[in-house]
Amino acid sequence: MDTAFTERRGERRADPVLGALIDVAIAYRLNLGAGVAAAFLRETGVAPALAQRVLDGLATQRSTTPRRRSGTVLPVLFPDTEP
Repeated sequence: MDTAFTERRGERRADPVLGALIDVAIAYRLNLGAGVAAAFLRETGVAPALAQRVLDGLATQRSTTPRRRSGTVLPVLFPDTEP
């Protein structure tokens, strides 16, 4: 079983396809205007309530930087060495 969704409990957009559509709509709204974003959301079948949040600017685009899970420890790549 793929646990990608259950591991991201804090992620607001659990559906990756819907998340991608919302990110595209936000980019359209910022760069091409709300009319283009509204048409895109309507044509892709996004729920009207969600589409309204995107058009109102209440939805924010996700960062392209992946988030670490809480408690994750990064490995030490260059440990301090004594001469």
